[in-house]
Amino acid sequence: MYHYQAFQLTISSEMMIPELLEFPEKTSGIDVKIQFGIVAVDGLVAPLNKGVFFQVNETMLWLHVPKIARFLVTQGQHITIDPIADADEDSIRIFLLGSCFGALLMQRSLFVLHGSAIQVGNYSFSIAGPSGVGKSTLSGAFLNRGYSILADDICAVNQTGEVLPSFPQIKLWADAAKKLKIDTSSLKKIRPSIEKYALPLDSHFQPAPLALKMIYILNSHNKSELNIMNLTGAKKLQPLRNQLYRLNYLKNIVQESVTLQQCGFIANRVGLVKISRPESGFSLDKLVNSIEGDLINRGFIVI
Repeated sequence: MYHYQAFQLTISSEMMIPELLEFPEKTSGIDVKIQFGIVAVDGLVAPLNKGVFFQVNETMLWLHVPKIARFLVTQGQHITIDPIADADEDSIRIFLLGSCFGALLMQRSLFVLHGSAIQVGNYSFSIAGPSGVGKSTLSGAFLNRGYSILADDICAVNQTGEVLPSFPQIKLWADAAKKLKIDTSSLKKIRPSIEKYALPLDSHFQPAPLALKMIYILNSHNKSELNIMNLTGAKKLQPLRNQLYRLNYLKNIVQESVTLQQCGFIANRVGLVKISRPESGFSLDKLVNSIEGDLINRGFIVI
């Protein structure tokens, strides 16, 4: 049995998960158990929400990843993995640490954004947005400037408005690594079949929770310039809800009334800025400078 910590949770796992921080072995006080076992081929009995490869009710997520594994996430406490024959463990862990952990955190009533989290002074800010828009690339650019990272892709916020540290790596596509001048020759691919790499954060991982103060929603548009829009009041709510992790899973894991309460709580505490970048040919440095400038104007960076 292996023991880890992520998102301020103590995890006991039958599977080795090298992406996570190791934690001293414990016989009590385990928050999450990850085990191998049988997961029903047909999914849940009477699911409240389902897609081709997932089913959800109030306490469970069933997930089927063809040629990889079936997963069952239960009550924010258990994850059962039923691997398909000859599936590689790297691929299993991608879905375990992504979709499964996202659902588990929702089951624990955390507010889970599809975004990264970066330390700024004694606080944190998040870069949120859809897949492929460049969140991890932007995190890598901040990393190159000496910032520390709390989370990549899954940004979990607790009931007091703090981001919970995830695990000490970010994932970068080969072209993003090239843009950031990061040599991938010594980096491990996150899956054998794709050109995406795990970049260890080492001393630039922030292991303590930090209050979330800003969310930058990143999108692309067909114009040639950056467009930056500060959102205020009720105009924050829908854009904020749209950044929740795996919205198709969220339905019925968390009641809509609870989701709206969480969005309202975050909106009242956190600044929200929408950034639309050119679809191609944009300056990464200019984008980082724009966010840094906003953080300076708000007093989070002192120069």
